[in-house]
Amino acid sequence: MKKTVSVTITFLLILSMIMTAFLIIPAPANADSENVVTGSCGEKVTYSLNKDTGVLTISGTGEMNDYAWSKSPFFNSGDIKTVVIEKGVTKIGQYVFDSCYELVDVTIPDSMETIGRYAFYYCEKLPKIHINKVATLDTGAFQGCSSLKYFICGKSLTKIEDMAFSGCTALNYVFYEGTQTEFKNNISVGSSNSNFTSGVSRYYNMIFTSDYMGFYITGKNDDEVSLEWYLGDKTVIEIPAVLGSYPVTTLDYAFSDNDNITSVTIPDSVTAITGIAFYDC
Repeated sequence: MKKTVSVTITFLLILSMIMTAFLIIPAPANADSENVVTGSCGEKVTYSLNKDTGVLTISGTGEMNDYAWSKSPFFNSGDIKTVVIEKGVTKIGQYVFDSCYELVDVTIPDSMETIGRYAFYYCEKLPKIHINKVATLDTGAFQGCSSLKYFICGKSLTKIEDMAFSGCTALNYVFYEGTQTEFKNNISVGSSNSNFTSGVSRYYNMIFTSDYMGFYITGKNDDEVSLEWYLGDKTVIEIPAVLGSYPVTTLDYAFSDNDNITSVTIPDSVTAITGIAFYDC
């Protein structure tokens, strides 16, 4: 009997130790790590894709890699809806976002200088792009972006290579920071860009914020701005009182035909609101 009791106690002790060992095994540092994909896409550039939110964040310094067709880590991805490229990255490489067919929003930093060959090739849902300091759009940069309706650029843009806007059949609006003369004299446009060169409405002396508020430089001495366009997706808007050195004094077209907005905060600097500023909101 004693032997039986002894064996039973020993067995129970061993079983208890095994169960305790399992209980104290720590949980993984990131239980959802399978939904976050990370990697390198440049010598000093890395990426992190959160599949739950659809946000791809690009971080680092210098240029992103160039890829052959279909060889980018993001090729034909349906997980990527938003791309946020952080300050420090200077070039989007060849075919980087090739066929990202669910991509609808891209943030491009002021450090960006070049958008490479076929960088956004057939990103068919991308509706708008804002490049502030980019100097060069390489061959086919936005080729096949059939939903691209709004293109916003700064005075840094000097070269648009062949086919950069080929297949951009929805392109209707081009907003430029400089004057009409500067646009004509300073930007070299290559062949097969008829979607960019004709049949579009161009607006000059425009400054856009990072959240797609478009201001027109106005005033007797070009010393103030009016809010002309809002192309963003936010529902709650706070209009700045000052944009750079320019006071915001007027709401012109502003939020016309925008039925997403629920709240707008208007600064004291605004002294005039036109009759169409909130038309059909």
